[in-house]
Amino acid sequence: MNGKITLDDIRKVLCENLDYAFCDKNKNVKKLSDEELLKVNIEKDLVLDSLDFIVLTMTLERNCNVVIPNDAFDAFQKKDGTIEALLEEYNRFLIASLNS
Repeated sequence: MNGKITLDDIRKVLCENLDYAFCDKNKNVKKLSDEELLKVNIEKDLVLDSLDFIVLTMTLERNCNVVIPNDAFDAFQKKDGTIEALLEEYNRFLIASLNS
């Protein structure tokens, strides 16, 4: 990957883990438009618990070849909790590419 997290990266991780309980079965991440997905609240709409969120973060780090510090999660929690906020904060706080 390019060392930056994209909406497609997040969609891919969510879709690959639908059976793992990342998503409320009423939401189909594959069918949401980009605009709809950006507005999804991770905790309320996708029903992620803290363990799910850790798995999501670690999978994004591995897939995107980046390191996401805890500060990014803290900043994300202070915002509205949407995919858009996650994308914004995680990319803002990226420390380094793992291949650097």
